[in-house]
Amino acid sequence: MTTPSLVALDMEGVLLEEVWLAIAAHTGIEKLRLTTRDVSDYDELMNMRLDILNKHGITLADLQSVIAESVKPLPGAVDFLNWIRRRLPVVILSDIFMEFVQPVVHLMEYPTILGNSLTVDPDSGMITKYHIRQRDGKRKAVQALRDIGYTVFAAGDSYNDLTMIKEADAGALFRAPEHIASAHPEIRTCSEYSELKTLIQSSLRLPLAA
Repeated sequence: MTTPSLVALDMEGVLLEEVWLAIAAHTGIEKLRLTTRDVSDYDELMNMRLDILNKHGITLADLQSVIAESVKPLPGAVDFLNWIRRRLPVVILSDIFMEFVQPVVHLMEYPTILGNSLTVDPDSGMITKYHIRQRDGKRKAVQALRDIGYTVFAAGDSYNDLTMIKEADAGALFRAPEHIASAHPEIRTCSEYSELKTLIQSSLRLPLAA
């Protein structure tokens, strides 16, 4: 019996432009340029972000407006995503907040996304808390998919993608910064969607004509 296969992808930096970089560019707040490529402790990163947002009075609606105006899929990302969807199930495992996804999900033709969520004060519109769906959720999602019989290929670009890539049957770092890629030489790297397609095909033994 052939084992079914599935692809699990990170979102920002792999399919979508980085949301926080767009926010930093719009607000001029340099510290908001830091992402999971720079800071490995996600709680530290998010607490810093929320402190900055509250200090400057930046609401969720403000952020969604910036995202809707400025954040787009990376060039070639939608074609790549559709290439996978014509052949295999694909799920996006992301630490992005679903409230941030809402303004742009239509641009990616509504993929399945497992992300996190926010609590917002109904009076002020300020973000008061962030909620992680599950600690180490990317790895645990891949583990669960393997437990129900899928062979999983995973790809991402940041510190928070490393455990899911290592948990998967096969995987790669995609356009990861040098300090992450060089620290993990055991993980294959690539920088173009064509390369990632080739890795998916060879790892999951898809027909060459697919």
